[in-house]
Amino acid sequence: MTISIPISTRIREIGSETNLKTETMGPGSGPGNFSLTFNSNELSAGGTYKLYYAIIEGLYPGYPEPNPINFIVKVKSIPTNISAHDYNTRLEITDKSFSAHYNELVNISLKYYIEETGTSLEEAGLMYSWIGLDPINIYTDPLDNSYFTFTINTSNALSTGLKILSITASFENYSTQPSFLIYINILERETNLNGQSVLVYLTPKVNVTAQEDFVFTYTDANTHEILGDLTVAAYIWQELYENGTVISGRDGSGPLIQNMDKTYTLDFNTEFKPVGFYFLYVTLHKENYGVKSALINLEIILREFDVEIDIENLAGNQINVIQGHEVNLEISLKDKSRDNIPLENVLVNLNIGGNEYEFNETSPGTYSLVFETEHIEAFFAPNLLAGIIY
Repeated sequence: MTISIPISTRIREIGSETNLKTETMGPGSGPGNFSLTFNSNELSAGGTYKLYYAIIEGLYPGYPEPNPINFIVKVKSIPTNISAHDYNTRLEITDKSFSAHYNELVNISLKYYIEETGTSLEEAGLMYSWIGLDPINIYTDPLDNSYFTFTINTSNALSTGLKILSITASFENYSTQPSFLIYINILERETNLNGQSVLVYLTPKVNVTAQEDFVFTYTDANTHEILGDLTVAAYIWQELYENGTVISGRDGSGPLIQNMDKTYTLDFNTEFKPVGFYFLYVTLHKENYGVKSALINLEIILREFDVEIDIENLAGNQINVIQGHEVNLEISLKDKSRDNIPLENVLVNLNIGGNEYEFNETSPGTYSLVFETEHIEAFFAPNLLAGIIY
């Protein structure tokens, strides 16, 4: 007579009273041996592993009921890995580092795969976190579902520098990647100043009392947009000796003025500066944009003028006149620095024979003097006098 001995196995998750699986064990390899085989994929491994109790119970007629046997079953998740890739080429970025200028978009591709086979886990869930924002979902690439793709707008960072993204990838029964880090170096946007990417160097010469402003256009090198509302728009200046050394105490600083078109004007008040040499260093900067500078070597020079002399009986630089006759002198002055306009209100003098004589301005830029000779002794011999007009 054959007696059936019921041997059962119950599987439940540790901490739970719910049986996930109940099976009757079959005959084993010999008398009194029983066995049971089941596939671990019938249980969940979660993202790393899960622990289960296997509870074995049996009963033989006529014998006391034995105590159940409990042992732990550990179901481990399948090992996975994750990698970062260039969006366009799909090449792996092994150092996980990307770079872009501020206010540019960065496309990043990821591959979450089984470590042993390289098979992509296309149905997995991926998210990223950065700059304190809540986690954001990452979706499969519509052009290649073996990759996940997302786009970063670098302007959301509000500043330049190194930013770190934390990626979380998970899929049931496959190991979770809890913190895959990606590094984005956000660079300042490139800029130009007056159309130049390098230091702007100016060497103007300005006539004394003339107003000369310097206008600067600070632009985005890629979009050519003129940038206004700058973080810094200022200059410093020093007065120099002719040999280039600094004159102590003759220095200062000031702001540039923003114009309606977002250009900036440096008004150095040249019309009030004395003749001399000046060094000016200009700095323009907007947050998240490259700093640009200009160096101005300014020289304020004396004005030049033309002189036309009209003197009766002038031969070369000598006048012959009979004692007692008058000598009429007329000088016209024109300002060469201002399109030869008459040079008015000039003090013109004649120094002769130890005496000073002042010219009168008879019309704009024209100066006249009548020189009397009655007082000059020339009875016995000619008298030669040297005169200077200044």
